Amino acid sequence: MKEIRLTAESINTFLQKKTEDGNKPETITEYRRILLALRKWMLPDTALQKETLQQWKIYMQSEGILAVRTINRRLTVVNQFLDFAGERNWQVSCIRLEEKQF
Repeated sequence: MKEIRLTAESINTFLQKKTEDGNKPETITEYRRILLALRKWMLPDTALQKETLQQWKIYMQSEGILAVRTINRRLTVVNQFLDFAGERNWQVSCIRLEEKQF
């Protein structure tokens, strides 16, 4: 299993690829903010492990502050980063949105 470090360099490389793929500057800014939030949560370590994203997901849910859609957006961005880094098997599923009752 290779090591994936969430460093400024790895984030910038990912974002450069996203820019080349045609993502808007606002999207790139949001992706950077999300990846830096994960990195800050992980500190002092910057090495992603297979279980890191699952732990972050549980942490965000347990805080009770963020909307499910916000958590899912963050997970989606980090899943894209993991795909870019060659570790799709480390991705986690998003939280199911409850259907509204009318």
